[in-house]
Amino acid sequence: MHIRFDRAGDRFEFVADFVLEAPLVDLSQEPDGEARLREIVDDEARTPFDLVNGPLARACIVRLSADKHVFVFTGHHIICDGWSLNVFVDELAAAYAAILRGETPHLEPALSFATYATDLAPKPETSGETEQFWLDQFRDIPDLPEMPLDRTRPENRTFAGGTCTGYIDGEVYKALKKAGAKSGATLFSTLLATLQVMISRLSHQQDIVIAIPSAGQSLIGDRILVGHCVNLLPLRQSVSPGESFLSHLKATQQLVFQAFEHQAYTYGTLVRKLGVKRDSRRLPLTEIQFNLERVAGGGTFGDLKAKMAPNPKAFSNFDMFFNMIEGKDNIRIDVDYNADVFDRSTIERWIGHFSTLAAALAGDMVTEISKLPMMTGDERDWLIERLNKTSVEYERDQMMFSLFSRKAAEQPNAVAVEYAGNVLTYGELEAKSNQLALYIRKTIPEPGQRVALLVERSLEMIVALLAIMKAGHAYVPMDPSHPEERLRQTIEVARIGGMICDSDAMARLVMASVPVIRIDKDVKAINAMKEAVLKNLPSDPEAPAYVIFTSGSTGAPKGVEVSHRALTNFLVSMAKEPGFSATDTIVAVTTISFDIAGLELYLPLVTGGKVVIADRQQVQDGFALVDLIGRSGATALQATPTLWQMLVEAGLKERPGLKMLCGGEPLPKELAKSLLGAGGELWNMYGPTETTIWSSVQRIADADAPITIGHPIANTQLYILDESQDLVPIGVTGELCIGGDGLASGYFDRLDLTEKAFVPVSFNGGPPKRLYKTGDIGRRLADGSLQLHGRRDQQIKLRGFRIELGEIEAVVSKTPGVRQCAVVAAENKKGDQSLVCYVIPDASGTELVSAELSAHAKASLPGYMVPSFWVTEKELPQTPNGKLDRKSLQQRGVPQREAQVIRIKPRTDMEEKLLAIWQDVMHLSEMSVDDNLYALGADSLMIFRIAARMLDAGLPLEAKHLLRHPSIAELAAFAETQSELDQSTAQYRVPSLKDFRKGARRGLERAL
Repeated sequence: MHIRFDRAGDRFEFVADFVLEAPLVDLSQEPDGEARLREIVDDEARTPFDLVNGPLARACIVRLSADKHVFVFTGHHIICDGWSLNVFVDELAAAYAAILRGETPHLEPALSFATYATDLAPKPETSGETEQFWLDQFRDIPDLPEMPLDRTRPENRTFAGGTCTGYIDGEVYKALKKAGAKSGATLFSTLLATLQVMISRLSHQQDIVIAIPSAGQSLIGDRILVGHCVNLLPLRQSVSPGESFLSHLKATQQLVFQAFEHQAYTYGTLVRKLGVKRDSRRLPLTEIQFNLERVAGGGTFGDLKAKMAPNPKAFSNFDMFFNMIEGKDNIRIDVDYNADVFDRSTIERWIGHFSTLAAALAGDMVTEISKLPMMTGDERDWLIERLNKTSVEYERDQMMFSLFSRKAAEQPNAVAVEYAGNVLTYGELEAKSNQLALYIRKTIPEPGQRVALLVERSLEMIVALLAIMKAGHAYVPMDPSHPEERLRQTIEVARIGGMICDSDAMARLVMASVPVIRIDKDVKAINAMKEAVLKNLPSDPEAPAYVIFTSGSTGAPKGVEVSHRALTNFLVSMAKEPGFSATDTIVAVTTISFDIAGLELYLPLVTGGKVVIADRQQVQDGFALVDLIGRSGATALQATPTLWQMLVEAGLKERPGLKMLCGGEPLPKELAKSLLGAGGELWNMYGPTETTIWSSVQRIADADAPITIGHPIANTQLYILDESQDLVPIGVTGELCIGGDGLASGYFDRLDLTEKAFVPVSFNGGPPKRLYKTGDIGRRLADGSLQLHGRRDQQIKLRGFRIELGEIEAVVSKTPGVRQCAVVAAENKKGDQSLVCYVIPDASGTELVSAELSAHAKASLPGYMVPSFWVTEKELPQTPNGKLDRKSLQQRGVPQREAQVIRIKPRTDMEEKLLAIWQDVMHLSEMSVDDNLYALGADSLMIFRIAARMLDAGLPLEAKHLLRHPSIAELAAFAETQSELDQSTAQYRVPSLKDFRKGARRGLERAL
């Protein structure tokens, strides 16, 4: 407390006559003294210290009542640590006791901090054996744990923080300590091992590094030492889900022993020795710290009842510091956290998870780590039951076509469908679909076949869809614009029993033995069925209504078989929410080969509404589509974000009566803002083909709020599960799994894929539920809504289409001259995605031409699956375990022309001054004014020294400016916009705590 530092940070001086003032702040007359005390403590946490002029410690005594006082002490960490505070409290107690006896306190002289720093503290030049221990621990550099953040990391840290407090109650504390001791572990190691498990479970990573403090005072025997003597020891431990906690605990205990045996090696030395790549947003090696301390109790304060507690923090260097305090009757858990990325509620929830883990371990330490509970029974019940209370009665035995027939009987003269100015009423559509159904039965007499539908968008298209279902078959919707090879492949995999088409080209796709119905040529034969009556309509709601083919990872498409009941449940649910009635009109824009077309075509027909079918040209021309929306009087439109963006740019606006359904890919915030300004209700829709079109909905009313996929539709359940198929807590990422009436029957003719994707899962020992594993990564928010965060496999959504990157790679790899390839979805600066294919030529040396590669892909793949960019490489990047590093390719973004690295020399006097300082401090001779400070390897000490040198040079710059402008060019540009400041004005004014007297809150005045 007696020392001050010079501005360069490499010297300090001793102030012999320093006195720690402790003014009295009387709050005894305040209506809520405790609240005012919290304000004082909070303000103390936010008031900075002046390291040059001091003081580096502050104190006051707060009177809450005649017999209750609080001594508030705040010291900069640079002059004291936890051990030092215990010394301080013990000496304060001894002095108090001496004064009570009327004696002068006599305290043992403390060791000089300078002596400790120069002679006793751990040095970089430590023993070879100690250094080798730590280098062996980090033979490879582990990834930092990707904790589930509440916000993305800012480019420039503010170091804003907070503190949350929780407790492990007495019974659990004693049982846990006893169980750990029985296993040969200290309470320190037991709690550390528990924290390792929690961090592993929250981050889904097994290689965990947590820093623990080593007190330098432990190296000097019985001598007294006050100061910052902490050295962090980064403990790296593997957490195996299948291992028992007991086994993990024993390994952790041994690691703790070994670490303390080799504690004479500094954290900073290790980081420099390893050459860890620095990131301005994150700390090297670990961002999590743990400590266990005991309540200071060495001294007593006479007859006073005294207790000690740490003050909450307002700033934090680590993402999380779990500081646990062992008391007589419990364990107090204080967590200092990084408020840039975490909400207070998140940290409070994690403290709860830690306590739940501790309680479980207190009773049983041999449980597998993956099976240890982190949630209470009530938390699990909320996630399993209360968020999925979607049971709604509906006509389970009805089918889409029977619901339509009912409407046709009720309103035969109402317009059902319109295309290119032509219309069909409900009565006409019913009659025409019945006629075609009779003709299909005649042509394809064996029921339960799969019938391919390959027709252009038209009135006949919707007639055929209804007719196939009424005839007792399942339709296989296909797009005539797809490559011929792709269509043939789908026809072969589907093992179709017949085809309905409208062109010679499509008819030639099948063998002569396959029955073909030409709706353009067989009109007379179909109309001949006018007098016949369609009888014996299908009655099995579990029979397939359609088989729709999506991209497959093996290079062949896979068919999803969806039942009539699943389709009926979906339509009935959609009619209620987002809502559709007999007065509504929807414009259908989606190809029938994309399952969401089912909503556009069928929802109006089962509710008595109207569907207007847009032709292919209108869908591709935003202006034409906007015009159609206006002319048709549309009250609803469903589209992908890509198509909605096109409509916005084409002038869609002032449509307050238009209900907008957006799905197929993530809804960008900016697009949501535009749509909310252009139309009426905006709904975000989500659902994989395997769960029948959409499985969840969310009305978007505020585009600035997190955009989520909302809540499940009727008779549908949504769960976020981990790799062991158990629930993950709120905020933690996992795989979204879906259950309920919307589940598909499976993949046609692929039992292997079906059993892998549709799995039985049991919760809390109950009966198993059939769930579909979507492969989508998501998390529950605190309000129960769901937020998605990409895929766990190589599947992507692009412009609404589901694409398996492996299917594209399988096609491209067959191109002559290609030895290997990899496809990624890369983003440009605007966030737009494009497919990029990286190719490696084979040994023949054939030159790979982008146009030829693209032509080969187009021959087999739909246009949306053909890469936009082709890049030839010598080798593809690999991960440390030899696998393709797809993430590295993705991070390259959309390819650009290679730019030659140029060293940019200083162009202004300010840049010249800054370059000289940077080069001198960092000992670098070659430097460009556009080099990034962190890319050059700067650490916190270097930043401080650069800042000190800049101030000494009279430049109006501080360390915070370095963090915000981490290149010479940026920093110089900023500096030149600032007025010249007198260095004295760059001092902090440390206000007096006396300002709190009479209830007046002091203001903080800082010269920034």
